[in-house]
Order: sequence, then structure tokens, then C-alpha cells
Amino acid sequence: MTTAAELILIPPVNIAPRSATLVALMTQRVTHSNARHSTKYSCQEAVVLAHGTVFTHTRPVPDSIRGPMRRCYANAQALRHRVPDLVYCAGYALPPDCDDLIFEHAWLMDPDGCVIDPTWGTSHLTGYVGVPLKDAHATRMRRTRTDILLGVPYRQMWAHGLPRDILHRPTQPAGQIIQPAQP
Repeated sequence: MTTAAELILIPPVNIAPRSATLVALMTQRVTHSNARHSTKYSCQEAVVLAHGTVFTHTRPVPDSIRGPMRRCYANAQALRHRVPDLVYCAGYALPPDCDDLIFEHAWLMDPDGCVIDPTWGTSHLTGYVGVPLKDAHATRMRRTRTDILLGVPYRQMWAHGLPRDILHRPTQPAGQIIQPAQP
């Protein structure tokens, strides 16, 4: 499978409950961090919740597409490069074997708003909250090989949030909930 149309043939799986748990954990971190910081956003989780998306559906990726573990940024960039209809997303994920430990993670979003995770084989059991990024910004991140989650320096992000020109779509307060398009 190398096209978005082929990936969309995989039926979506509802991950809304797991994503809701992830939002609650991220909100706890923000609340704890707010007491210690005076910037507009107290931590990266606050930026992702303010500018990001709560994903409710995923399409499990076949083993033939999945890349190596611990290489989520490179795996997502590589598949995005092969399938240009997919949108690069960066944020946080809550895998099934961790009930209180969240991970910085990168994945893709298909045209219907479903997660396409080319790294973890457990996407159907994982919660995702992240920021869909414009293709030009994702390409710039790939070329510079940045390891910063959203490709924006932390101090700038905490003081001002994310620049609108890197966001795939306009920001929705408190995170937009993405439901897959109905056939």
C-alpha cells in the first residue's frame, strides 16, 4: 500500500476513550506546570492542547508499512513523503500498556481525519492528541532533522504558542475533536 486511497480502505477503529484519557493526563500536567511558570503556555502539553486535535479514530497500519520502533518522527516523515495526501502530526500518545505515562510522538492524518501511525502496531488501542502541521513546515523539519516535537523553539512556543502559518488548519480552542468523514 502506497496511496492514501489504499490506506483509507482499512476500516477506522474508535479510539475516543483512550484519547479522552490522554487529554485528562495532559491537563493534569498543565495544571501542575501552571503553578510554576508565568509564560502564556506553561509547558508543551499546554501548547498541544491549545493548538491541537483530539483524534478519535485510527486506521491500523499493515506491518509492511511500519518502520522501526523509537523512530516515529522519521517513520512519519518517510511515509508522508511517499503518500503526499497524508498530513504530518506531532503531539502526544498514550499506548495501551501505559495508563499514566504519555509519550511525545509523531504520526500522520489521512484525508478523513484518522490517525495513520507508521511506528506503533497498537494504534487501535492508543490515544492521540497532536497538531497537524502544514506540509511546508513538516518538510522544513525533515530537511533540518529537528528533534523538537513541533519544530518551534520551546521558549518561543511557551511565550506565544504556535505560529498560525505552520498549522494545517485553523486552531480550535481546547483542541478540536476529529471525527472521520462518513462515506
